Amino acid sequence: MDNYIFGYGSLICSDSRDRTGQTGEAIAVTALDISRSWSVPVEASKTTAVGALESVGSQCNGVIFPVSDDNLEKFDIREVGYDRIILPPERFTRPSLIPKGTQVWTYVGHRIQQPTCDMPIAQSYLDVIINGCMQFGQEYVEDFFRLTQHWGHLVDDRHAPVYKRPITTHAHHEQFDALLAKMIPAQLANRRKL
Repeated sequence: MDNYIFGYGSLICSDSRDRTGQTGEAIAVTALDISRSWSVPVEASKTTAVGALESVGSQCNGVIFPVSDDNLEKFDIREVGYDRIILPPERFTRPSLIPKGTQVWTYVGHRIQQPTCDMPIAQSYLDVIINGCMQFGQEYVEDFFRLTQHWGHLVDDRHAPVYKRPITTHAHHEQFDALLAKMIPAQLANRRKL
């Protein structure tokens, strides 16, 4: 049986996925009854990552991409702090995109904790997500911000990234910050250096 993964955070970014395993082409989708928020504590970096929970009436944009069984295991190792669950095709706005007989998996956080001063949102991690979203257009990027809850305690770690798979170029920082100024102006104004 074929496997697909629904990624809604750093897995949206092709460069980030490629650092873990081999996957097929990603397709932009929206999952129904899934809520995304900054909610998963990452003890190794002392930061908070995005997580998803089942929530009736909510939506979450992301991507689906095919993976082999071997590569699925690699993503399980990557997604420590998350549990892998099945999402049936009818949980997506365009279920026809999912081939018959395919299992669609996603990762949900098993510890829920909003960002704090001691466990902030790392800009290096957010940059990876924005970079991935931009591959699907401006509206998709704005949907990521609109469909994500619990923004707060943003730290600028670009000079020394705490995220394991950061973007290696600084070419887009100005563009990313302009997007933050539009979508989360209060959080950008309060962003502190790490």
